[in-house]
Amino acid sequence: MKWFYSCLLASMLILGCSSLAEAFEHETSNLILLLVPSLSFDEVEWLLEHGQHSDMWETGHLAAMNIRSDGPYSYLNSTVTLSLGARGEGVSDWNAFERGELVLGQPVEAIMQQWLSQKQESQLYHPYLPQLVKKNAQGHLVGRLGTLLKQHDVTMNVFGHSDTATEPHRYGSLFVMDGQGRATGDLQGTVRALMSAPHGMAMNEEALLSKLRDQTDSKAFTVIEWGDLYRLFDQKKNMPSAIFAEKRAKELYRLETFIHNVTTGSASDVWLLAPIMHDEAYKQKKRLAPTYFWGSGFKGSPYSASTRRSDVLANVDVAPTILSYFHISPDPQMTGRPLLFQVDSVENDKEAIVSEVNKRFTIFRTRGAVLSSYITMLVVMLLVASIGSWVKKGNPRWRLGMKMILASAVSTPLWLLVLTPFVHEVGPYLFVLTVIGCSLILGWTATQLSAQPIWLLGFLLVAAISIDLMNGGPFIATSYLGYDPIIGARYYGIGNEFAGLYIAAAVLLITGAVWQTELWKRLVTVFVVSGFTLMMLGMSQFGANAGATLSAGIACAFVGYTLIGKQLSKWNLVIVSGGALLITLLLLFVLQMNSPSTHIGDAYERLLSGDIQYVLQTMKRKVAMNMTIFRYSNWTQLFVTSYLLLGVLIWTQSAKKYDAGQSLFLKGGIVASVALLLLNDSGVVAAATSMFFIVSTNYYWLLAQMQNGKMMSEGKEM
Repeated sequence: MKWFYSCLLASMLILGCSSLAEAFEHETSNLILLLVPSLSFDEVEWLLEHGQHSDMWETGHLAAMNIRSDGPYSYLNSTVTLSLGARGEGVSDWNAFERGELVLGQPVEAIMQQWLSQKQESQLYHPYLPQLVKKNAQGHLVGRLGTLLKQHDVTMNVFGHSDTATEPHRYGSLFVMDGQGRATGDLQGTVRALMSAPHGMAMNEEALLSKLRDQTDSKAFTVIEWGDLYRLFDQKKNMPSAIFAEKRAKELYRLETFIHNVTTGSASDVWLLAPIMHDEAYKQKKRLAPTYFWGSGFKGSPYSASTRRSDVLANVDVAPTILSYFHISPDPQMTGRPLLFQVDSVENDKEAIVSEVNKRFTIFRTRGAVLSSYITMLVVMLLVASIGSWVKKGNPRWRLGMKMILASAVSTPLWLLVLTPFVHEVGPYLFVLTVIGCSLILGWTATQLSAQPIWLLGFLLVAAISIDLMNGGPFIATSYLGYDPIIGARYYGIGNEFAGLYIAAAVLLITGAVWQTELWKRLVTVFVVSGFTLMMLGMSQFGANAGATLSAGIACAFVGYTLIGKQLSKWNLVIVSGGALLITLLLLFVLQMNSPSTHIGDAYERLLSGDIQYVLQTMKRKVAMNMTIFRYSNWTQLFVTSYLLLGVLIWTQSAKKYDAGQSLFLKGGIVASVALLLLNDSGVVAAATSMFFIVSTNYYWLLAQMQNGKMMSEGKEM
């Protein structure tokens, strides 16, 4: 046993830290934001393969962007989020209107006076501004982008629209209007009537280029809403596939030619941004939007401090980036951060980027089926192990087989971590079979070659996750048990599925200290393993999971307090847990200092500034998310099953036969799992994975006891 913990402590002490990529600021003053709704990565792939200006696509910088907003998927909701710098949602009938246009049968100027008591001179009006402000929790940010740009003497204009024959779609003005709903631009004059075009309208390239040539201001921000693809895909259902393909190619060539004329004919930097992809791509779950950068102001590949990635950017970063482009500090209430542009260490390989994005699409598309099958498999295995522990307890072959299956099940998270990057090559079905096969091999090997297979598997899981976190989490980021950048709930760190497993395995490793006779050795084991676990979970560079860090702090404190010979009554448990929570909160705060900014650091800043409302909203959101997960998620099956089986294990008093280390792990694991349930925003998920590890381990020990006629102590020396 000594060799095992010597290796454990040495491994945790020598693991190093990762470094962050450096970026530099850009310096230029003329930006064109080209909004192209309905552009997807399918169109980007087509342009890379068939485009007539291949040099242009190669010299630009390509990335994917999350398009999640507060409301349902829609062009308006996405554009509101992009312009706010925080997640937002649109309101019914929202649009920009030019002077003289009718709203509810009256000139828009009259509506502005009637509804808002404002008689203001402007080229564009937004009569539904109050409703938009009221609809969003961050309503004070509506128009904030335009207001800040105006205050710093940036000339702003918006051109074009995405109108169809039946309804208007003018959302580009959200980027340039001020807090009073005023904006300048030309919506209809830059779109021409064309009978052969979708909905009888097409962007007027000559008019647009003329508008851009007339722009002589030293600081200018121009938004062009290129609605032709949006109109085309809106009519796709009415076209034969061959005709649609022909029109799609024509529209893409027109867009490409326009971009080429702008990038070669002016000193402006161009930012191509798809607020949404078309419905077909969305239904195929290709739910990341392409974005492209050209010009001297974008020297290098984009990097998002919000996602801490360069392959996937956050939509809330758009508004802060526009402000930063003009050297204006973003509003502190914007949740996004300015994009940084890194000097490329390697060539910006567009085909490689598209390939990686397609892998993300594959994971997202198959995640539900794979996880549903995986969770069902774990539930069935736990039920079989529980029932068979009593029905088949006299059958030695069955006990041996179930021990191997339980050990294999405990090892599955390890394979779901390291093998998922290959799912795009082999497909989901062969991937699942591969995971099962590798898990069975590792489970059999561990039970045959080690007297302590569960501890060994727990150590391997902790080591693998830790090493991945120290290298930026590339395997977690692509794992079915990791977070998904398309969902957009988390972009970095450990995530809740692996956090539950990580904490349960760490508690298992700590409880091995019970076999150390000297008190100082127990304390060293507790201090090193607990400190390492908290660092991995809490540091911005690594796990960045506040709920998991606090839960781990409580669990480690409980186990450590017991290991030094203290008995815990109910009130002592409350006191120790409360004290551990406060100390871990302080430690978590310290871990954020001099680290990359994260959602945890932002929360501490809000708390220290006295923003209690933010804390209350966070707590409310956590409760609502857990309720939603409990009602609809597949993880509820595993959560309910594992907790019920734990109750059966305790009720039948089988756990009372455990040795000291195993009994301590059971108690410490329960504390960790309950803490995860209460403190995590996806607590049901983290509690389910942690309790699965705990219950599987305990049933393994129960079968070992039955096999030998006494409890088999894996904590004793080999």
